[in-house]
Amino acid sequence: REPIKPMVDGGTEGFKGHARVIYPGITPCFECTRWLFPPQKGFPLCTIAETPRCAAHCVEYARLIQWGKERPNETFDGDVQEHVAWVYERAKIRAEAHEIEGVTYRHTLGVVKNIIPAIPSTNAIVAAACALEVFKMVTMAVKGMNNFMMYNGREGVYTHTVAYEKDDECPACSPGVRVEFSRDVALGDVVDACVKKFPNQCEKPSVSSATAGHLYMRGVFEEETRANLGKKLVDLVPDDADDDAGAGTAAEDGTARRIDLEVNDKKMKRSLRLRVFLK
Repeated sequence: REPIKPMVDGGTEGFKGHARVIYPGITPCFECTRWLFPPQKGFPLCTIAETPRCAAHCVEYARLIQWGKERPNETFDGDVQEHVAWVYERAKIRAEAHEIEGVTYRHTLGVVKNIIPAIPSTNAIVAAACALEVFKMVTMAVKGMNNFMMYNGREGVYTHTVAYEKDDECPACSPGVRVEFSRDVALGDVVDACVKKFPNQCEKPSVSSATAGHLYMRGVFEEETRANLGKKLVDLVPDDADDDAGAGTAAEDGTARRIDLEVNDKKMKRSLRLRVFLK
């Protein structure tokens, strides 16, 4: 049996940071706690265009509005120095017109590339926390972190450790995401349900079974497997096939049949496991 390989992770964002310990199969994985890291917020276009209040508003006005007007046939690229310099010059003019301070080339680069300045003290604290957890693992001298520590040094010093729980339907570390259908469901309906349930992961999914092979594939095999979309899932994956693999277990009431499927898509970083219960 393969041993568990723990992972210690840490990250910082300005005066904030975190450290965490991940034991595969035991503690939450990254996917289980994605909600902890919400996407970066943008600025309302009406504010940028009409009432700029800070340096970032001026930079975004130059990048989002002026660039499209003055260079409509070009795509802005934050890695091109000339593009950033152009935005900086326009942002500086707009900032002067609205008596706003703080527009510098470095600040402009940070806004257009979404760069958050690193604070050395925050980096040192989080790095020390991560190193300490590794030391605990190696020596087993004391109980390790359980399992997520957050740090905030913006106003004083605040730390808090939380024992987050695994997501039972995590697409990465769970046995599979549970979905239920009627017994006469067609494979095409399962594919459509995947796209609807996981819009950020599924666009043109392929579906396969460990016991019945490729059920529907995109690309060169699409013509060969397209006819399966109209067939019932129970006909494509025989009872004896998934029972041999341990996937034909019944629900608590003994009326459901379970079929394990694997879904892949170009948008996915990893395969998505589905536990399909047919009632």
